[in-house]
Amino acid sequence: MWVNKELNASGAFVVAWLPGSEGQGVADVLFKNENGKTNHDFNDKLSFSWPNLDTQTAVNRFDKGEKPLFPYGYGLSYRDTDSLGDRLSEVSDPKAKGAGDDELYLFTSRALHGFSLFLGDRENWAVPVTGSIASTQGSDNLKIKSVNWKVQEDARQLSWSGKGAAQVFLKSPENNNFTQLFNRGAAISYKLRVDRYPTAEVYSRIDCDQPCLGELAIADELKSRTLGEWKNFSIDLQCFAEAGADFSNISSPWVSYSAVALGLSFANIKIVPGAGAEADISCSKAAE
Repeated sequence: MWVNKELNASGAFVVAWLPGSEGQGVADVLFKNENGKTNHDFNDKLSFSWPNLDTQTAVNRFDKGEKPLFPYGYGLSYRDTDSLGDRLSEVSDPKAKGAGDDELYLFTSRALHGFSLFLGDRENWAVPVTGSIASTQGSDNLKIKSVNWKVQEDARQLSWSGKGAAQVFLKSPENNNFTQLFNRGAAISYKLRVDRYPTAEVYSRIDCDQPCLGELAIADELKSRTLGEWKNFSIDLQCFAEAGADFSNISSPWVSYSAVALGLSFANIKIVPGAGAEADISCSKAAE
């Protein structure tokens, strides 16, 4: 229910729950009659509180938490004056986006905190993944489909054909400052299942707007795993920094790239503070 961007772009915003076939009832309050007068005014009120932040959940009546955007019982009529304005924050809660103390989940059954999932190859490097099945534009260089890990469709399976280079990645509209997470020795971690071994190098990457990026070769790590087995996979953020990533300006915190045939499945992508030294691929160990 966090729709600050849509509220900023709207002259008016109506919440009409499940009107079904009763479109006329909605029209009665939206349009004037033939005499130019209001047919029916709005008189209903919110039966719950409306969040001010994308991660705000404790906002219902009597909940102890941060102030909601619209409290329980809110609702305007045509007689009221709108005082909301169009300057609501469209940035995801900064405390959820890497304040440094907690794990930051990027993907759990779906992309989170303003991130979206994309596929790409040379025809189009940013094809949005909006359904349970998708592929690179006009080709099968990379296919993705929803699969089950712990619950229904909580993971994604990736299949690179080897016919052309392709990548899968998470990206948000605005760049992110993950400096505090990086300073806390964080690692990016996710559940990984290798379904088909690569025959050449494969890369994991973090982007901070081209040409800024940090890229790591991971084929050896993938080939050391048992096919078909779900296991945790983690990479120390320090390794990406040493490869060129600027964590004050991250555009894509997770990218997997291959030009060879490869099969992978993933779930639960997150950045975990303090996990860098014990990561599967760690650069903090060498620095200690």
